Amino acid sequence: MPMEHAVAKARTGGPIDDDEDYALPIWAGVVPLRQVLSTPRDDGRVLDGVDVPASVVEARKRHAPA
Repeated sequence: MPMEHAVAKARTGGPIDDDEDYALPIWAGVVPLRQVLSTPRDDGRVLDGVDVPASVVEARKRHAPA
């Protein structure tokens, strides 16, 4: 699907609703997202015997989810 235009809003902090909105039975909050380094996958054309670089293996160890 071709995309010609896109708009995004980004900010820090929790939601900011109007005071009257807090009287409504509607949930407001934040769903945190995080990026993790997952299992490396080669591109399918790497020669046999070529291993994942040590730097990638170590990066995954350093950034493993807590």
